[in-house]
Amino acid sequence: MVSYAFNVGTRIGLVCILITLLFLLTHYIFSARISRLRIQENNVSKNLLIHDFKWMVISFLFTGIVSTYAKYLYDLGVIKMSFGEVQIWQIVLEFCVFFVLFDIIYYFLHRLLQSVI
Repeated sequence: MVSYAFNVGTRIGLVCILITLLFLLTHYIFSARISRLRIQENNVSKNLLIHDFKWMVISFLFTGIVSTYAKYLYDLGVIKMSFGEVQIWQIVLEFCVFFVLFDIIYYFLHRLLQSVI
C-alpha cells in the first residue's frame, strides 16, 4: 500500500513539476511573444495563473488521495472488480452515482478555492 501511494505521489509530483515549468515558460520567457500575438485583449495576469496553478495542484492531490484510498479498499476486499457481463442498469447506476459525486466534489472544491485560496 505504501509503495502504491509513493508511486501515485511521484507521478503527481512529476505532473506538477511539468506544469510549473510550462507556467514559467509561458509567463516569463514567452510573455513578450504572447502579448504580440494579441490572443487576448490583455495579457493573462500573474494572479490568475497562480490561482489556476493552485487549483491544478489541489485537483491532482485530491485525485491521488482518492485513487490511493480506492486501492486500499480494493486490497481490503471492500471494492470488487467484475469482469463478466455488465447489465444496462449497472451502467446507468454507475453513471448516475459518478455524476452526482463528481458534481458535489467539484462544487465544494470550487467554492473552497473561490473563498479561501
